[in-house]
Amino acid sequence: MECLKENNMAKFNFILIAALCLISTPLFAGNLEPTAAPGSTMKPLSEIEPGTAISSLPYTISTSGSYYFTANLTIPNSLNGVSINADNVTIDLKGFTLDGNKVVTHAISAAKRKNITIKNGIFVNWYANGLYLGDSNNCRIENLSFSNTGRSAISVGNNAIVQKCIIANCRDSSNYSAISATGQAIITNCVVSDCNYIGIKTQDRAIISDCSVKNCGDAGIVTSNTSIIKNCVTVDNGDYGLRVDAGSIVESCAALNNADHGMYINNSTAINNNCSSNQASGMFVTGTGCRIESNTCNNNTAYGFYISSSSSNVVVRNFAKGNLSGNYSVSSGSVAPATSNPGTASAWANFGF
Repeated sequence: MECLKENNMAKFNFILIAALCLISTPLFAGNLEPTAAPGSTMKPLSEIEPGTAISSLPYTISTSGSYYFTANLTIPNSLNGVSINADNVTIDLKGFTLDGNKVVTHAISAAKRKNITIKNGIFVNWYANGLYLGDSNNCRIENLSFSNTGRSAISVGNNAIVQKCIIANCRDSSNYSAISATGQAIITNCVVSDCNYIGIKTQDRAIISDCSVKNCGDAGIVTSNTSIIKNCVTVDNGDYGLRVDAGSIVESCAALNNADHGMYINNSTAINNNCSSNQASGMFVTGTGCRIESNTCNNNTAYGFYISSSSSNVVVRNFAKGNLSGNYSVSSGSVAPATSNPGTASAWANFGF
């Protein structure tokens, strides 16, 4: 036992001596005196926001690349706001407003360019066009707002994408649609109101979806051949709600209280639409090979469905009620009969009340 106590005491003494040595030994640290003043840790603006800043108007872009605005700007004269003289250009307005100062000039223009993107801002008081890119292809326009433009708010060439734009009060009533695009455009999630000509106009092979056009002086939406219009609303326009031509499809749209036919369907397909309370017929159908199915046309001033051509059109499973000139005006052809009795109706029957 005495031997065990001596061993434990020896271990305790060893640990105590080692601890005292550590406490008394200076820690190895670096030099506490700085060798020079500390440098800046701030990044330059070019690293935080890559691209070229635009801080005044007018401005000319001559080199491909990314550009962005740094403030709200007003054009001081009759020159265009931004002139694009290069391909492959992106302009980000960063939420700022460009004011045209009520002179006849374009906000942003480009002639025969390609791959232009313009996004995230507001345009007011441009008495020519907002975006004048009508012969420039592969443009992408998104998240913009326009008010009080003289002509078109957005004019783009082939293969354009226009999305999430709001347009009000395009003043010219002669030949300038609020949104104008040539072939193969995709236009989605846009709102147009109170413009004096056509709301949205495109050429062939367009896709227009989830758009609203209200109170335009002419037609709401007009497309050319083999286009698709889906989930759109046209209300209170001065001519047709919408018009499509050969090989097109209109699906799940509403045309309400327009000054002419709700929908003008030429050589095309219309499925599951609502055309009601228009000042002519709810749906005017002409041409050949039209498929008119599962649509509703109520309370129109003329007919619910006016099928003006007898050339192999199919009109089935539609519903009409309360149309002043009659629910159906149908030329002879491949058209299902109308009935008001569900008990005797076939699977293809149209209904009228």
